[in-house]
Amino acid sequence: MDELEKARELVKRLPLKAKARLLFGDGFWKTAAYKKEDVPSVVMHDGPLGLRIPGKNGTYGLPAVCFPSPACLASSFSEQLMFRVGEMMGMEALFHNTDLLLAPGVNIKRNPLCGRNFEYYSEDPLLSGKLGSALIRGIQCTGAGATLKHFMGNNQEYRRFTYSAEIDERALHEIYLQPFEIALREGHPWALMASYNKVNGVQMASNDLLLKDLVKGAWGFDGCIMSDWGGSAEPVTDHARGLDLEMPMATKKRTVEILKAVEEGQLSQEDVDEAAARVLTLAIRKNERKEAFKAWNAGMGRMVARQAAGASIVLAKNDRDFLPFKDDRGLSVIGAAAEVSHIQGSGSSYVTPIKPVSFLDVVHLKSEHGISYARGYAYGDKHLDSQKLKDEAVELAKKSKKVLLFLALPLLSESEGYDREDMELPKEQRELFDAVYEVNQNICLVVIAGSPVELPFADRARAILLPYLPGEAGMEALYDILMGRINPSGRLAETWPLSYEDVPSSKFYPGPLDRSLYKESIYVGYRFYETANEPVRFPFGHGLSYTKFKYGKIRLSEKSIEPDGKATLEIDVTNIGKVVGREVVLLFVSKKANSHARPKQELKGFVSLSLKPGETKTARFELCYRDFCFYCASLGKWASEGGVFNLEIMKNASKSLVSSSIKVIASDKVPAEPASAKPYMTFVKNGFLDVSDQEFAAYAGKIYEKEGKPNGFDENSTFQDISRTWIGKIIKVVIHSIMTDKDEKKNHQESGFYLMAMAQPLRSASTMGISKKMVKSIVAWANGHFFEGFKNLLRRY
Repeated sequence: MDELEKARELVKRLPLKAKARLLFGDGFWKTAAYKKEDVPSVVMHDGPLGLRIPGKNGTYGLPAVCFPSPACLASSFSEQLMFRVGEMMGMEALFHNTDLLLAPGVNIKRNPLCGRNFEYYSEDPLLSGKLGSALIRGIQCTGAGATLKHFMGNNQEYRRFTYSAEIDERALHEIYLQPFEIALREGHPWALMASYNKVNGVQMASNDLLLKDLVKGAWGFDGCIMSDWGGSAEPVTDHARGLDLEMPMATKKRTVEILKAVEEGQLSQEDVDEAAARVLTLAIRKNERKEAFKAWNAGMGRMVARQAAGASIVLAKNDRDFLPFKDDRGLSVIGAAAEVSHIQGSGSSYVTPIKPVSFLDVVHLKSEHGISYARGYAYGDKHLDSQKLKDEAVELAKKSKKVLLFLALPLLSESEGYDREDMELPKEQRELFDAVYEVNQNICLVVIAGSPVELPFADRARAILLPYLPGEAGMEALYDILMGRINPSGRLAETWPLSYEDVPSSKFYPGPLDRSLYKESIYVGYRFYETANEPVRFPFGHGLSYTKFKYGKIRLSEKSIEPDGKATLEIDVTNIGKVVGREVVLLFVSKKANSHARPKQELKGFVSLSLKPGETKTARFELCYRDFCFYCASLGKWASEGGVFNLEIMKNASKSLVSSSIKVIASDKVPAEPASAKPYMTFVKNGFLDVSDQEFAAYAGKIYEKEGKPNGFDENSTFQDISRTWIGKIIKVVIHSIMTDKDEKKNHQESGFYLMAMAQPLRSASTMGISKKMVKSIVAWANGHFFEGFKNLLRRY
């Protein structure tokens, strides 16, 4: 009997009140216990970059290993590495009595400005799903649980509680649902977290079509679906729509509300039973796990973090083999990012690292000849003279044979709760590059950022390294790559465009007010750039090595494939260089003649091979019928037109190495593409994808009324929305005092958590123990109804 069936049997023995109590959290970080039936609390904490157990103000907490950010790890293209990182995370979680990690996040990187992109893997759904699945399996092999998030359409942080992601049917299934489907089917996480936003007008925690019919129904998910923190707009009746666990909760009054809803017929006994059973699966899995994995060694975890960074850092440019350096003589380091431990983003993923190391720390420990350093720019310190810092850096560059120039996004620019304003590096850093280049052209550029930035000076740098946000041991791995002790093998899991204007969604992201139109449809990332033949800075899959590889010919097990058939593709890869190297082999599928809109090519497999000099290994791929399908909205399923498809082994999304073909025998008669799809069939010929709101509405089968200004405030208004009202100003002061620890003012996380709190809707206050009456009163006061606000406090609800 599996865990869900055991839970359903257990639920039959529980009184209704006990079942109702299971449907919401016991405080911020655990589920409710029921001791009469040996049902323990399940303790959960954040985990995308490592274990985060918050302190008293939610900002600081227990030190833990800070692993490379998912944006960095994705560049490894290695499921084995992701499994190992997950294993370390799970072991550390159990050591600190945490049962469930709130990770991984597999949301698609739709736009580079999304503040949370550093927490996600890729612009490609297959890669995102496979890496997320591997991390889940790694975590859960220890006996801890994993939570897949944020389901789904959470591709921007701007007004994330209130906006609606308007996505057409094809893009919904092909791009945004697919990584979750892969991770759920292959990883089997304990839990799935519903995102804050709406999808096509429906709040995700209330979306019975996606939560009940798709996830629990068609996909067969047998775990628990929880809300994001304060993410349920209708917390009681959402349990009838697929939500099992509401998180968090600072009051037990919700039990009364649930019982009343059952009594009044708003919630059925069956809905309560099923939700309670799925929450109980967490407790059952906790009770049944083995305790052997509780042994934990922080040094072991940090070693894996370092190995992961070494396999993920991307060498994007290496003009005339500028790298690796033979030694560090004549080398100078310029840039404040080399001095500051900029290893992660901000928000709920923030880990208090055990031993954070800056690049200068590594240099002082490992340098044989001593390396000179100049700060170069203020990096947010208002007390420093930027011009003086730049002049000092230029003087140092004049005296140096080669320059290692560190540039980085500001520490608080990438965070949960808000988006970046642009794709540019700070002006003072751009000017610094120009000034240094005037006196020294031997520049190796290191860019610290969790998401792509514009690099207008990339052509002038001799070498470029992209570590993303590499975790607490990342700078050690970076130093080893520079000195040739590690051969770089990272490959970009997302496209780096030349400028923000080239991003397909740039003209309509994030959207007006609370509606975000996904007008680019399926053309996200390389699917757009390659189809439109749009030049980019670095293509998806790009990454250089200190060795070279030679590819053999493609071997196919089958000449054709039918709906129930499979085919195997094999290709030999040889290391023809002089050093050990790891090669990522990428398989793309394409078809020249299409009656329906299709990207130029799509990733269908990736294999990582580690090869000694002269060694040959075989990359092997399994292909199935669905690999040649698209989601046909008119049929409501995955379908193929059939015909001859190209199979291409590619160095990156722009460079084909070896190709072959296979015939696909289709079983379905695919209807013709509707006339509304014309913009998506012809945009390549017309240039940049330019679809009007009306054309997108016709394609998506919707009618969009023009959005007007909100008529006053309501419970979905955010604390920031009401911040200019008298009551809003008072609340703003209170939130600031709560989110700021006076003893730790120097920690930059304070500002990030304050901004996150201000972005929450008023309705979320009920999860913090604030009564519904008070929330209604705050709304009334914000709208200028002074006496009505006080009357609300006297009413009975």
